[in-house]
Amino acid sequence: MTHPAAIKQRAQHMRRNGMSILHIARTLNIAKSTTSLWVSPIALPKEIRNRLTDNSETGAARGRQIMKARRDLIAIENIREAKKNIKMVIPQERDKHFWQFCAALIFWCEGSKRHLSGGVALVNSDPYLITFFLHALRSGFELDERRFSALIHLHEYHNEKHQLAFWSRIAKIPLSQFTRSYRKPHTKKRKRENYPGCVSVRYGDARLARKLDALYHIIGQYMRA
Repeated sequence: MTHPAAIKQRAQHMRRNGMSILHIARTLNIAKSTTSLWVSPIALPKEIRNRLTDNSETGAARGRQIMKARRDLIAIENIREAKKNIKMVIPQERDKHFWQFCAALIFWCEGSKRHLSGGVALVNSDPYLITFFLHALRSGFELDERRFSALIHLHEYHNEKHQLAFWSRIAKIPLSQFTRSYRKPHTKKRKRENYPGCVSVRYGDARLARKLDALYHIIGQYMRA
């Protein structure tokens, strides 16, 4: 698109008076790239360049604030919708079949399935996942709490006593049923803030492990049917 010479002259005049490229483009209703090309030969005094830079930085900061506010609103709406959906899905009364299904799915995704003869084993660092899996397991099956054991994996920067208490509370497994903690080699290149370490939870019952194995295989076959 060809613009009249007068428009170009006006853009250059506005630039010499300290107007920003974006302001000029919007005022004259022309493309920002065209404006930039027209005014690029114009050398502005230092004080005007500094002011335009400050305005640009202020505008960028304002833009970041607006984007963050939008993301926060979306996050709030997602949480509100998730809460509503969860209330519709989670049974109000104990439904062992529902919880068996949940336990099987988590075991399918995260559990140790190579040695089912050793029982049900799962390793993870997410407290929410551990809480949900053990709740599903306890709600779906009749368990002997004495058959639970746990082991935590820590880095050298962890406080072992603190992390043992944390995972014991999350898993609802007494400290007396935790075995000796494992210290992972640490390269000292990175320290993960608020990282609680991993917990390995085991329930010593091969029959239960095979039940979960059968459940998730049937789920997979059902979805393919």
